[in-house]
Amino acid sequence: MKTILYEMLKPYVEVEYQQFSKKLNPGQTKVLGVRIPQIKLLAKKLAQQNNFAQMHSQIENFCYMEEKILYGCAVAYSLLPFTQKQTLIKKLLPTCTCWAETDTLVSACSFYKQHLQEVWQELPYFSHGTEFEQRWFLLVQMKYFLQEPYITQILKNVEMYGENLYYVNMAKAWLLCEALIHFYNQTKLFLQTAHIDAWVKRKAVQKACESYRITNEQKRELKGLI
Repeated sequence: MKTILYEMLKPYVEVEYQQFSKKLNPGQTKVLGVRIPQIKLLAKKLAQQNNFAQMHSQIENFCYMEEKILYGCAVAYSLLPFTQKQTLIKKLLPTCTCWAETDTLVSACSFYKQHLQEVWQELPYFSHGTEFEQRWFLLVQMKYFLQEPYITQILKNVEMYGENLYYVNMAKAWLLCEALIHFYNQTKLFLQTAHIDAWVKRKAVQKACESYRITNEQKRELKGLI
């Protein structure tokens, strides 16, 4: 069944880009080949219509990665109340099956900056879901909460939550890399003492050592941890 969103996306399909996008998202076969900037433009237009009831009724029929990205971004850009946006996002996330869907939506949710306490309280809801709900749980913390009131709990969450799944572990490593940049001493101590997967620890250190925001002296110290 072709959805409203599929029909909106269809004119912007690029066959060559489709192949490139599939390589970026291994295992994801349902890819149309529409570029993310174009999807975001469509989402902004869609957000002005506030026709989410009809679109939401078709969520189970979303076959393509781009449909889910378009829907999620439209919800994030809309003028709907915070609680309604969150309800729609919660229903979308279990359908996500690749990093491009979750990561694009995390970036689109800039409205979270005005609702930090509400979002923080709801985050545990995502900590035990699918692989990509768990990734969402980690990346929202990285994107919107990597600051003084939250950093201690964020590091605890990295240790306490998340199954041993590739895209969850990659999110943990990315989050820890960013934590090292902003809270170096506290995060270095965490890496020394916490019970986390050795692969996650190595990947976090690797990513940090590739960053220009980590000093050479800090890089030498981090390499000594692995």
